[in-house]
Amino acid sequence: MRLFADEPTMELDAKAMKRLLVTLNDIWPQVAKAGIDVVLDFGFWRRALRDDIRQRAHSIGAVTKKRVESAGECRRAEAGELWLP
Repeated sequence: MRLFADEPTMELDAKAMKRLLVTLNDIWPQVAKAGIDVVLDFGFWRRALRDDIRQRAHSIGAVTKKRVESAGECRRAEAGELWLP
């Protein structure tokens, strides 16, 4: 098992992160539609991204709530809620 690369891996990390976010974006609506609580914690720095996620959630009947909390204040989502930061 190799823990360190011979060169910087920022490009590889960025590609892996993009693949992960694409996959999560494909999966979370299916999970929410099945009635399972979903908490999205992607940062959501851009309003357009927040608006897009809210629209997708509402299109499948999910309820959204905006939560701004520190790590020490995290709470479990109430049944049927989709939390957006």
